[in-house]
Amino acid sequence: MTTSNTLVYSIEAAKRILNLKSGVSKVVEWAWVVLVVGKNFSKFMSKKLFKKHFVDHKKEQAKTIEIVQDSRSQFTAKSGTKVYQLEATQTAIRCTCEDYRIQLGTIGQAVCKHGYGVLNTLGFDSLSSYIADRKHSPQAQVSRASSMPQVSIPNSRSSSEPRKKGRSVD
Repeated sequence: MTTSNTLVYSIEAAKRILNLKSGVSKVVEWAWVVLVVGKNFSKFMSKKLFKKHFVDHKKEQAKTIEIVQDSRSQFTAKSGTKVYQLEATQTAIRCTCEDYRIQLGTIGQAVCKHGYGVLNTLGFDSLSSYIADRKHSPQAQVSRASSMPQVSIPNSRSSSEPRKKGRSVD
């Protein structure tokens, strides 16, 4: 069963953070830190590091996803052979994928890799900056996307487009 602990503080995440292919046997969440145990080591790591890695890993995965805008607030994400439907609301980017449902059920909030793909397409680097923008322009559900044709949109901004300021970790 997936819990908030196993979702963020996992052996796979520890291996990626430590740049190891194998050798991590156990990850234990403590009050303020995470204990990572391997064959020849034990190491305490910050929870903040794991949380940042969780978000950064989703953002990195989003770069490989094709996003198609179906309407002002509706999107389709194509990830390999799988297709997911997304909706951009004032406070969330909702997705039909299992990862989104698991995050929502265990953490209480969610942004899957497909959601980060939509955020990238709309010119945002985090859900918090997207929500802040929606608060300042409540009439515009997806204001930046409204003039875009219904075509496949590459999942990265050009270097000439401005970056939105905001918190980088959701």
